[in-house]
Amino acid sequence: MKDHLQPLDVRFTLLERQDPQSASLEQVPYHSCGETFKVAAETFPTATNFDPRIDHFRGNVLIAGDSVGRQLYFWLSARAKRQGIVDETAPPRVDHFLMTKILDAYGGGRIMFMAHISSDEFHYGLGRDQRNSMLRAGILPIQTMIFRTAWPHFQLRGEDVGALKPNFYFDLLHQAQNTYGVENMIMLTTPHNNNAALNPVAFRKDGQMLREFVIHYNKQPPSSSSDGNVKNIKNLLLFDLEQLTNKLAERNARTLGIPEGEPTFARTLKGFNVLVGRNPDRRMTMKMSQALVCGYEAGPDGQVEACPKGPSGLSADGTHWCQHTVGPRFMSGILCLLSCMSSSSPYQTKDDIHSCEMVCNHQFASLMSVFHRHEPHRPLTLEEMMQRAKGNTNY
Repeated sequence: MKDHLQPLDVRFTLLERQDPQSASLEQVPYHSCGETFKVAAETFPTATNFDPRIDHFRGNVLIAGDSVGRQLYFWLSARAKRQGIVDETAPPRVDHFLMTKILDAYGGGRIMFMAHISSDEFHYGLGRDQRNSMLRAGILPIQTMIFRTAWPHFQLRGEDVGALKPNFYFDLLHQAQNTYGVENMIMLTTPHNNNAALNPVAFRKDGQMLREFVIHYNKQPPSSSSDGNVKNIKNLLLFDLEQLTNKLAERNARTLGIPEGEPTFARTLKGFNVLVGRNPDRRMTMKMSQALVCGYEAGPDGQVEACPKGPSGLSADGTHWCQHTVGPRFMSGILCLLSCMSSSSPYQTKDDIHSCEMVCNHQFASLMSVFHRHEPHRPLTLEEMMQRAKGNTNY
């Protein structure tokens, strides 16, 4: 299955965004935030002053997720198209999968997206029908999967929200490896969202369980089955998307005048009634956090239907994210982790790869400047970020 597969090799560079109030990336027509560049640039200067550039992309990378995972796919695809490195002759879809093929001159890899399809097929649609579609299209195996739990809509095997067990993820990794030949997995923590607001304690608990699972899994020695196949995923890394969006929301809450000590997400707009699933008798009240959706000034908790002075440039609906604000750090964090596992990376031991993982999160799951300390218009390289993380004050 893996004889013809070339090793994963992803390289990227950070570029200064010349005009933070303009769209350096195309506006993707999927939960778009519209023209909110100005408020975003004013409120989140270190999130809106750079963009990632894809220099090389070799390998098959599948994003498995819900609508936030779909956003990541569209952002990376738009980035590649803007750079002119997409093979426009390749099909954009294979059955359930969206696909962007990179030109051979830039690695020839594929960025793909698969929605969570059915609870009847493994976890999140990791099923035989999808595998057969990919085999027919010649796009197996998948070297790397990027997985985001669609909290709290992952109750496929009866787990209660707030009581998610490691077996959920062990089984997911096993099925991903056996079905698609996945060698590397990047898991994403789930950011605060309208769904999480219904049970924030359970939400935080499940997020922390995922962090601990990744640490625990990576401490296990590789194990083999009777046929000699290694059962462990080669590399399991984490991008703490929840931490990134929390930092952005906390920054915005200060701008809104929400008093220090008041929970960041507690102040909401009036709720709106939505359908739960396809059952017309099941409805729920969703309440958008003002720290996510409002700009400049907050209103009283639960008493206003709209933001007093307009949108935030962070999230349009309290669940999805604005490309020009969250996009650069989210995409850069993923490209950074992919580069940590790449064949061209200087980090080839497990310890080195996980040191690289820590730096990717330290740099991109935060609001830390990506620019050189002594050259304020030059973004750092990954190696320079590693040196800065080690305490080198030259960067």
